[in-house]
Amino acid sequence: MKRTLLFLMVFSLLATVAWANDAPTIVLPDDFTFDEDSSLQVDFDLYVDDINGDPLSLTVNGNTDIDVVIDGLLVTFSAPQDWFGTETLTFTVDDGVVEAFAVDFVDVIVSPVNDEPTIELPDDFTFAEDGTLVVDFTPYLYDVDEDVLTLDYYIGGVDDNGTGTVYVSIDGLEVTFTAEQDWNGTEIVEFTVDDGAGATDATASDMVDVIVTPVNDAPVLTLPDSFTFPEEGSLVEDFTPYIFDADGDDVTLTFSDNINVTVIVNVFDVTFGNVQDWNGTENITFTLNDAVVDATGSDTVDIIVTPTNDPPTIILPDDFTFDEDDELIVDMSAYAEDIDGDDLYFSISGNTNVFADFEGMTATFTATPDWNGSENITITVSDEMTDDTAFDQVEVIVFPVNDAPTITLPDDFTMNEDSTLEEDFSAYVNDVDGDDLTLSISNNTNIFASFTDLTAFITSTQDWNGTENVTFIVDDGITE
Repeated sequence: MKRTLLFLMVFSLLATVAWANDAPTIVLPDDFTFDEDSSLQVDFDLYVDDINGDPLSLTVNGNTDIDVVIDGLLVTFSAPQDWFGTETLTFTVDDGVVEAFAVDFVDVIVSPVNDEPTIELPDDFTFAEDGTLVVDFTPYLYDVDEDVLTLDYYIGGVDDNGTGTVYVSIDGLEVTFTAEQDWNGTEIVEFTVDDGAGATDATASDMVDVIVTPVNDAPVLTLPDSFTFPEEGSLVEDFTPYIFDADGDDVTLTFSDNINVTVIVNVFDVTFGNVQDWNGTENITFTLNDAVVDATGSDTVDIIVTPTNDPPTIILPDDFTFDEDDELIVDMSAYAEDIDGDDLYFSISGNTNVFADFEGMTATFTATPDWNGSENITITVSDEMTDDTAFDQVEVIVFPVNDAPTITLPDDFTMNEDSTLEEDFSAYVNDVDGDDLTLSISNNTNIFASFTDLTAFITSTQDWNGTENVTFIVDDGITE
C-alpha cells in the first residue's frame, strides 16, 4: 500500500490569502526488478511530480546490499556480484523550497541468474604404474550458487599425447584413476563440471596431465609342462617364446634343482642332456632376473628322459682253464652286465673242441673227451631287446690229465700142460695218451707169465693142468 506524506505549511493572513508552496508527490510501482550481476536504470520522472514545477531531488534509505546511484531523477540500481534477493527501499522527493517532501516505498528485486561453476585443476595428477589414485575434486570446484555439481571427462582432446590407456571412474566428486596394466606415460584428460541448473545449466572445463610413473615389473616365465628327449640324447630348446618382460629389460636365465639332467644355458638357448644311462623325470626350476631391482620370475618344468635300450657289455678274462675230461662252471655275471637290467643270453662261436652250455648267467665249459690244448673262442651276449649284442674272446685252456691205460682181455687163454703160450697183448691194451705200457700178473697160483714189452709168455706149474682165473695188469708208469 502506498503511503504519501504531505506536509503543508499554511500561513494565515488577516486580510488576504498569500501564495503557498505545494509539496511534491511520489508514486512508485510495487517493485523494480533486475537480474543478478546486472543493473537497472530508472527515470523517476515518471513517478514524481511537483505542481509548482519546483526542481526536485531524490534521496534513498533502507538499502543494505543494493547499491543506488541517483543522478537527478535518474536512478541506477545494482548489487554486489552474485547477490540476489529483495530489499525494500524508501525514496524521498524534496522540492527544496520550504522543505516540502514526499516519501514512497518500493521493493527492489534482484532475480537470481545461474552462475557458471568453476574448475581449476592442478598441473598434473601422478601415480605409479599398476597403481590407483583417488582424488577428491571438491577443492578444485566452485559454484557460487551452491548447485549440485556433476563431473564428466574426455580423453583425446586438444594436444592429447596419450593413447587412451588411462581409465577414469567418477563417483560423485571423487575421481579414481587407473591405467592399463604395465603402462606408464602421460595422458591429458579434460574434466567438465556441470551445475545441472535445468534450462540454464552451465559448465566449465579444465585439462590435467595424468602421469603414470614407471614401476619395474618382474619378468614372467611361462614354461610348458615338460620337455622330453631320449636317454643318451640331448635337447636344445629356445626359451624366448616363454619369456616376457613388460619393461623390455634385459633378463638373465638360471636354473636349479637338477641332479641327473645336465643343463647348459647360452642366453636363452638351453641344452638338456642326462647322466650316462640315466632315464626318468626331474623337475627343474628356471628363474629370470631383470637386474633392475632384483625382480625375478620363476617356473618349473618336468624334464623327461625316455629310456633307450643300452647294449650289454662283456669283458672276459684272458683265459679260462680246466682239466681234460673235466668241466668248468663260470658265473658270467662277473664279466657281463646290462645297465638296463635286461635278461642276458649267451652263445659261443669259433670253437672246435671246446663247448659251452649256458643256463641263465651260468656257463659250463667242457671239451672233447681226452682232448687237451687251447682254443680261442668268442662269447656273444645279447639282451634280445633290440638285438643289441656285445662279444669278447677268451682262450680256453684244457690241461692234459693222464688217462689210465685200458686192458680188455678175451674170456680165456688156452694152452697145453707143460707148454708156453706166447700172447701179444697189444690187441688188448690201449693208452689214449700213448704212454709206454708194462704188464704184470696177479692172483695167480699155477699160472705164471713173463713179459717182453707187450708180449706175454704164459706158463704153468710142472705137470699141472686145469683152469685158473688170473689178473693181468697194465701200467703206464705215470700215475698209479
